[in-house]
Amino acid sequence: MLQLLTWGGALDCPSLDPACLAVETYIRLSGLPYQRQLVNNPNASPTGDLPVLIDDRIWVSGYDRVMSQLIKTGNDLDKHLTAQQKALAKGYMSLLQTTMQDCLLFSWYHDAKNYTSNIRPSLAHLIPFPYRYIVPMQMRKRAKARLVPYGVELTEADKNRSVFERAREANRAESVSTLMEGGWHHMFTRVREGYKTLQTKLGDQKFFFGDSPSTLDCVAFGYLSLHYFPKLARDRLRIILEAEFPSLAKYIERMRDLYESSSTLSSPPPTAETKTPVLPSFFNSIAADPWAWFQRVKSERLVNPFASTETGPKKSQAELDFERKRVWSIAAGVFSVVVYVVWNGLVRIEKIEDGDEAYDSGMYDVEEDEEMDEED
Repeated sequence: MLQLLTWGGALDCPSLDPACLAVETYIRLSGLPYQRQLVNNPNASPTGDLPVLIDDRIWVSGYDRVMSQLIKTGNDLDKHLTAQQKALAKGYMSLLQTTMQDCLLFSWYHDAKNYTSNIRPSLAHLIPFPYRYIVPMQMRKRAKARLVPYGVELTEADKNRSVFERAREANRAESVSTLMEGGWHHMFTRVREGYKTLQTKLGDQKFFFGDSPSTLDCVAFGYLSLHYFPKLARDRLRIILEAEFPSLAKYIERMRDLYESSSTLSSPPPTAETKTPVLPSFFNSIAADPWAWFQRVKSERLVNPFASTETGPKKSQAELDFERKRVWSIAAGVFSVVVYVVWNGLVRIEKIEDGDEAYDSGMYDVEEDEEMDEED
């Protein structure tokens, strides 16, 4: 039976990772029985990528390799498509995986208000200790690096329009008329163009290529559901979809109903309390219970480090000294990580106040405030 290792859900989405959700949707619509493990940690994957698919003794990770393995099982959702339709589908999937994903990253990670109010808390709730203090920051840095070619930093025109926006900050949903102005940031222009392209292709059809779902539908649901369902502090993507692209919004809701009704899970998904590590490792054993690990090492090595075992040869003084230094080096390393986390403010509570400075910080990293002030 297939086993799928995937990111768990939050913010009213089945999964916080679009590729994981696309793969799981494909499995369900193919009618394949499977089991799901909510890993919520890319380090559990041999390659550092999720999703991971386990098919008997075969392990594959990453969207492309997982999809190739699923097709090898004989369950090809695109078998009814012509060669021309398959080529078109690749183009639309590329749009979803690049531009539309980048617009999502802009909303989730570049907008500090969304990140601090919604995204980081949701990730921290899913990710096990101690990764929850490190992984969200890493994800944000990768997202912002990916957004560099778009030139997403505030321009003078953006700052002028922000005055108009601030007048409506008291209204969480924001008025539709504000959004219909054309967008105060060029990333919203890009996302509108993407929505328009997808809605035009969909037309009045049930799915993108007629009455039967294809891989494109799975990918579209995986990516667009993260635009539509989360209720964020600034959920402009959802409001744009509802106000300007209602057909596409209804399609996303329809796909969610199909996703839920097509469940082929052989057993209920593990909860946060029951999930187990996939690949036991030295660091995972520390992360699971660092105090218990240290106490065990201490009792084995430090209480009586010179004791010999009955089954093995007596160790030399040099070997014993080496083991003692190794234990203390590991302890020092763990302590250094803790100091780094505290010193760099990775464990902190941030509050964004209303006002000019608070709003501007919503569109660039709050950790870069001091650097930008110095430049000014």
